[in-house]
Amino acid sequence: MIEEDWHPSRDAVALAPEYHQVLFEDEDIRVLLVVLNPGDAEPLHHHRWPSVFVFDKMDRIKDYGADGGEQELMLPPAPIVALFAPQRTHRVENVGTSPLRGVRIEFKRNQLAVETNAILVP
Repeated sequence: MIEEDWHPSRDAVALAPEYHQVLFEDEDIRVLLVVLNPGDAEPLHHHRWPSVFVFDKMDRIKDYGADGGEQELMLPPAPIVALFAPQRTHRVENVGTSPLRGVRIEFKRNQLAVETNAILVP
């Protein structure tokens, strides 16, 4: 992983503050409220730390990589708990009919060892 890939100017809060609200932050974790209404599309950004994401609303989203790759995700009904490895530059578009809303807990000291993304359905 190249350090330039994680430049602070490309962080989700820096580039998409209207979609990523910091609820709490200290030297160990950052807690974000993430909300995208139907039709909303974030700008390109990254998430440099592994995280636990608890969605309480969501139906369909598209995730676009910086390289132009596209993946549509149709997830089971919320609530959903997801584990995310650090996410390289990407953007998300809500192509569903309900808001995407959740709380993302980012582990700044990489205390959460996540190699690949996983969805945990309660």
